[in-house]
Amino acid sequence: MRTSPERDGIVQLLLSRLGSPLGDLLLVTDAERNIRALDFGTHEAHLRRGLREHYGSGAVLTEASVPTEVALAIAGYFSGQLSAIDSLPTATGGSDLQCRVWDALRHSGRYHYDLRQARQGVGFR
Repeated sequence: MRTSPERDGIVQLLLSRLGSPLGDLLLVTDAERNIRALDFGTHEAHLRRGLREHYGSGAVLTEASVPTEVALAIAGYFSGQLSAIDSLPTATGGSDLQCRVWDALRHSGRYHYDLRQARQGVGFR
């Protein structure tokens, strides 16, 4: 049985830092290794502000090492195995519509971030 990382209004979250071809990334997971957030290393203030907005003052963020399965999946993704991240568990918020849209984008295979476009500052295709 899975336990919730949220207890008595407190959300225990883990912050990890990992390298990528796009630069350093900030990964936020919970105790069950669900991905709660992912952002660029240069956007830590933005990430922390978003976590406060989403979880309120009850979010406790602790530095931790990157979960091995996440590191391997992200490395695989950046080496061209775009489906490597499909099985990573996530636990993000948003409206029902937002969750359905992100889930569809994540699993469609039609939408991915092209590294060449990223280096040129172009968005998703």
